Amino acid sequence: MKDDLVLPTQIPWKTLKGKDLEECLYWLIDSIGGKELEWRLGGEGDGAPDQGRDLEAIFHKDEPDGEISRQKWWIEAKGRTATVAATSVKESILNASGKKELDVLVIATNTTFSNPTRDWVKEWQLNHPRPIIHLWDKHNLERLFSRHPEAVIRLSMDALTPQGRLEVAKSRFWNYSMYSDRPTLEYLWQHRVELELDYPKFLAIFISEIANGNIMNRPWTNLSDKDLSLRIFGHGLVNLLFFCSRASKAGTSETPYVQGLAFLLLIILDKFLLIKSISILYPYGIV
Repeated sequence: MKDDLVLPTQIPWKTLKGKDLEECLYWLIDSIGGKELEWRLGGEGDGAPDQGRDLEAIFHKDEPDGEISRQKWWIEAKGRTATVAATSVKESILNASGKKELDVLVIATNTTFSNPTRDWVKEWQLNHPRPIIHLWDKHNLERLFSRHPEAVIRLSMDALTPQGRLEVAKSRFWNYSMYSDRPTLEYLWQHRVELELDYPKFLAIFISEIANGNIMNRPWTNLSDKDLSLRIFGHGLVNLLFFCSRASKAGTSETPYVQGLAFLLLIILDKFLLIKSISILYPYGIV
C-alpha cells in the first residue's frame, strides 16, 4: 500500500536543514512531475543570494478545456530547529509577489508554521491571487514522502519499509534505467513475503538480478505460476523498446533487459511444455 512505504519516525527531521532539505525537496519536486528543475546552490547562508527561492521548476497543468498551461514554481527551504518565524515567511512572500512570471510559491520546513502565520497567509492570498502560496510543514512532507519514497532514500534507507524500497527500485528502473544493487536485492528477497509485486516491480527486481550476475541465487520466478510468468513476459516485451530507448539515453546497458526476457521465455517454455530448457541452455550463455 502507498501509505506503508515510508516510516516517518525514521526521517531525521531535526537535522534536515540546509542543503539536505533542499536536496530532498529537489527529488520530491522531480517525483511529483516538476520539469526544468533548477537547484540554486549557494542560497541562504551559503554564498550567492537565492533571490527568494532555492529551487525553480515548471509544472504543466491540465485545464478544463483540454489545454495545458505552464506554471512556474519557486520552492524555498526553511530548515529550522523550532517553528518558522512569521517574519521569514512574510519576507519570502512579499519578495515573490513582485515577480509577474511566478505562479506558485512553496515554503517548506522540517518543523511547523504557527497558526498566526497561516492566518496571515490566508488573508494575504485573498487580496493577492498570484502567486499561489503553499506552506509545507513536517506533516505535509510526511504525506508527500509517503507517496514518493524515492525522495526519502537520499535521507536514510531506514526510513523506507520493504515495500517502500521496492517502490524506489521500480521507479529507478523504469524512470532512470537504473538497476538495483546487490544489498537492495538481498534485502528485498529476505522480505519477499511482505511485498506486493506487480508486473513492473517484478521486472525491475528480476532484471536487476541478471544485471548483478546470477539469477539463481534468489529464484524470483518461483513466486509466479506459469500464467503469471506469461503476463510478466508480455509486459516486458511491450516495454522493450521504451526501456532500451531510455537506457541508451542514460548510458545504461540494455543487455540485462533482453537477457531477462529471454530467460523468462525459457521459464515459460519449461512450465508449459515441461522441458528442461533452462538447465540445459543457461550454462551455455544462451540467456
